[in-house]
Amino acid sequence: MRTYNVALHKGVDYDEFWNEIENASDADGFVPSRRVDIVWERESSLRQCWYELSDEEADLLRQDPRVCCVEIPPEHRDDVEIGFDAVTQNQIWRKGNPTSANDYKEVNWGLQRTNSTYNIFEDDITGTADFPFSLDGTGVDVVVQDSGLEINHPEFLDLNGDSRVQQIDWFDVSGVTGTMPPFSEFYADTQGHGTHVGGIIAGRQYGRAKNVQIFLQIISGLNGPGTTGISPSQAFDCLKGWHLNKPVDPSIGYKRPSIVNMSWGYYSTFPSNITGGQYQGEAWTQDAGGKSASRGMIGSSSGRYGTRIDSIDIDVEECIDAGIIFCKSAGNSYQTVDVEGGTNFDNYFYTATSSTPRYYMRGGSPWSNDALIVGNIEASLSPYNQERKRNSSESGPAVTIWAPGSSIISAVSLTSDYTSYEYPYGWNTDWGCVSLSGTSMSSPQVAGYCALIAQLYPFLTPAQMKQYVIDNSISDVLYDRPDEPELYTNVYILHGAPNRYLYQPFQAAQNGSVEGPITGSNLNVDFGESFADGSNAPAPSPSPTPSNPPTINSFTSSSYSLGGTGGVTLSWNISNATSATISNIGSVNPVNGSTGITVSSTITFTLTATNSDGSVTQSLTVTVGSAPTINYFSASPSSVPAPGFAVTLSWSASNGVSAQISGVGSVSPSGGSTTVFPFNSTTYVLTVTSSGGQTASRSVFVSVPPGQPLGNVDNP
Repeated sequence: MRTYNVALHKGVDYDEFWNEIENASDADGFVPSRRVDIVWERESSLRQCWYELSDEEADLLRQDPRVCCVEIPPEHRDDVEIGFDAVTQNQIWRKGNPTSANDYKEVNWGLQRTNSTYNIFEDDITGTADFPFSLDGTGVDVVVQDSGLEINHPEFLDLNGDSRVQQIDWFDVSGVTGTMPPFSEFYADTQGHGTHVGGIIAGRQYGRAKNVQIFLQIISGLNGPGTTGISPSQAFDCLKGWHLNKPVDPSIGYKRPSIVNMSWGYYSTFPSNITGGQYQGEAWTQDAGGKSASRGMIGSSSGRYGTRIDSIDIDVEECIDAGIIFCKSAGNSYQTVDVEGGTNFDNYFYTATSSTPRYYMRGGSPWSNDALIVGNIEASLSPYNQERKRNSSESGPAVTIWAPGSSIISAVSLTSDYTSYEYPYGWNTDWGCVSLSGTSMSSPQVAGYCALIAQLYPFLTPAQMKQYVIDNSISDVLYDRPDEPELYTNVYILHGAPNRYLYQPFQAAQNGSVEGPITGSNLNVDFGESFADGSNAPAPSPSPTPSNPPTINSFTSSSYSLGGTGGVTLSWNISNATSATISNIGSVNPVNGSTGITVSSTITFTLTATNSDGSVTQSLTVTVGSAPTINYFSASPSSVPAPGFAVTLSWSASNGVSAQISGVGSVSPSGGSTTVFPFNSTTYVLTVTSSGGQTASRSVFVSVPPGQPLGNVDNP
């Protein structure tokens, strides 16, 4: 028996499946007939749970059409590695090597570059453009999933000198079962990567979102010596529970937006005994040997490529469904990464010792098509004097956006794996900074950007935020050879990736500026189905004058009936409204959107849409009941000497509104007894149903020997 993570497809009847696997049944199917023991319930996950299964049971369960995957949790595997997406320490502070002491005072060049529609550096290694800013991420929460944070580094302090890093017990605030590591081991960094990433997102000098609240999750396997993390599965469950439990912030009228940066991933290594596989739908074979570059097997210098783990990806999907925005480093394996359904998505190889397909062009988990997947832009120019991707960066259709990630200067922890330099902006010379390169540095550029947009528009859904980033990017800036996407050995072309350069559509004087504090009214961005107006920045436009009351086109819940406390997602679509509210939540996007909320008792939500011509409302109710419990179910006697002997079935249950026993019919949902006269060995199943539709089942077995019924036996 081993621990397996069982994950279900989105939209199936989750409760029905969990009840089947957690209660004994003699029904034929893919679910074990025995009662399967829970290892970890994963309370905040609707779709996943850890069970104790045999390998044979796991194989059979994978055939159930409701099941997405049955996997050994990645925390328990030795065939995959977890690692960062930073590849090198350059000891560079600008876009080139430092030549004097003053060079070490240069800052993150990505801030200036993404504030402009053109390359302000041209072919130089320094730039002197101002970096004006009006937004600083106030009212937004950013989560750094990484090696840790040097929480008292000057980059993370507020104007009062206090750390902006919020030290919370993730299990306590989320309601997830688990034990938090000691704060002294969790809120620290002895590796350095996390502090560098956090500085790019939220540093006072090096970052974009200079006043966000910063949260940390050390992921086990990324931490340095003397620090302790939590498992990836725990981290994602805690994230979701924490976000759903957030109250409405009265200062902004919404829950504080949550933005997560993931500059890490899972990897495998190309082996030396590859014997065949599939490339673009065609099977191929070879004598046992190494990777095939012509089929897109490039890999890093150590032969690494990104590996997908379904259960981890489902964790990310569930968090996104709850309203959390994710930025993910694309990876540094020189690989092309395709989207599901793409020409290269199903490319795989197998080896002389294993026929299991190993997919190598899907990227490395954690991954979701609904996240912002960020590629790395090189500091140096191409031979054609164009900006270009970093050679190591993943490319291909799965990359959402490109951002500077090479030779990026940011903070580093006091103890780290890197050679650091004296931090030039603090009063204490012990503080350090360093220059690093990789998609690990590109992703936090986008996370900081998203924090500014979320400050301005806290109601944005993850899908709307992703579309905003896409619609306001600069097109066709990077060097590419779009006519040769399969030239995999040219590691500087995009291989079918969109040619999009991150661009901040305001705060840049050379591209036009907004007078006064930046607000929604003087930017006038439309967050409907399309944001773009054909330009790179949103164009101001007058608000339409409504000629009739608004219309609520839809208002739905992901679930209308819960067996107990749980999360639901409310979604809506409205026409002609200038404002909208949902009772018990607050103000929401007056066009469309979705939000997750934890429900502990039956509640009615009312959506109110308003314009100058009036208001309309629509309500829905989510019913919360207690899940039914079977206290006991017994048969007396459980074995009879001959067919037809009387057997008494007795039971007691709670929180049920109806109940039935197989072969008997409807019975009292609270408890009772009834007499049966079995003529064959029989399994009796008691099923109790709650008002919310939840069910619980338990079975008893009565053994009856073969022979004549009692009525046909001669009595002495």
